[in-house]
This record gives sequence, C-alpha cells and structure tokens, in this order.
Amino acid sequence: MPWIPLASRDPQLQDLVDKVREAKAPKLLIDDFYNTQDYGLLDSTALSQALNSSLEALERPPVEESEAFQVRSLSWLRNNAQLSSDRRYAEKKYQEILFDLWRKHVAETGDTYYPNLNDDLLDHYKILNDPAHN
Repeated sequence: MPWIPLASRDPQLQDLVDKVREAKAPKLLIDDFYNTQDYGLLDSTALSQALNSSLEALERPPVEESEAFQVRSLSWLRNNAQLSSDRRYAEKKYQEILFDLWRKHVAETGDTYYPNLNDDLLDHYKILNDPAHN
C-alpha cells in the first residue's frame, strides 16, 4: 500500500490523529507525529481503529502499585482470566501486538505477504511459552 499523506485524510481522521498526538506527544507537530507512527501505511479503517484504541488506552486510569499484580503471560490471561472483560482485554491486546508486528514488518521490508511469517510467529510463541526456556 502506498503512503497516504495526512493532508489526504478525512478531516475527522485528522482530528483523531491530533487528539492522540496531543495526549501522547504534545510537543510534536501533527505531521511529524503522523509520520513517526507510520500512520501513512494504514488505510482509513485500520487508522481509525488504531487511533481509537490509542485513545481508549489513554483514558484508562493508571494502575496503582497496590492494585498491580503479575500474570504469567498474555496467553495465560486470555485463557484463564476470571472476568470475561479481562479475557476480552487480553484478546484485544494480543490482536494489537500481532498487528503491530505485522505493521513493523511491512514498514521495514515493504512486503505485505511473507509466507513463513505464521511459522516464525508460532515458533517464537512456543519458545516464549516453553517452561524449559523460562
């Protein structure tokens, strides 16, 4: 997919980019923020989803030290969380991480299809979740 300049985007998307920029990096110009985040690689739907996810994450209250707890892994939380909202959050986080990996791969290589990517990700997942390696 070719790069889409910020000026070519719908005004509503431009406003969303500015809201996220204001929350994350208020000192950056909107164009610089847009470019450093590689938002030009995303189509309008994916950009809207990414921006809305960022805004939702920013609106969550910070976790206080007394409320913090450790979880073995994201996959453990996806499978064993007591609350369905926690399982949904873990699944959403997993999808965001997977999408970020794919986006970075596309940004670095220009390839939108990599036949062995699934196998590489599966091997990486197995290594991370193998108790012998922990």
